Amino acid sequence: MVKEPSLYSAEKIRTPDDAIRVIAEELATYDREVFAVLNLKTNGQPINLNICSMGTLDASVVSPREVFKSCILSNSAAFIALHNHRRMIKLTY
Repeated sequence: MVKEPSLYSAEKIRTPDDAIRVIAEELATYDREVFAVLNLKTNGQPINLNICSMGTLDASVVSPREVFKSCILSNSAAFIALHNHRRMIKLTY
C-alpha cells in the first residue's frame, strides 16, 4: 500500500454515464471480454482501474477474491464493477 493513492481521473463519478465517460476509451481497446473494477474515493473520484479478469472472445471468469483484493489494497470507499461485451461485426456479401 502507498501513502497517497494514485488517481485514475480527476473527474468525479456521480452517475453511470460519468463512469462510462471516464473508462470507455480504455475498455474499447481490448479485443476480448474484460471484467474490471473502478475504485473510488469517498468523493467519487476514481483512484484506479483494475483489470480483474481477461477472458476470451466471448467469456470472462471472475473471482470475488480478485475484485475485493483490488478494493482493499486501494483503500477505496466504493467501487464500480465493469464488463465490456465485444461486438460481433456482421459481414454482408
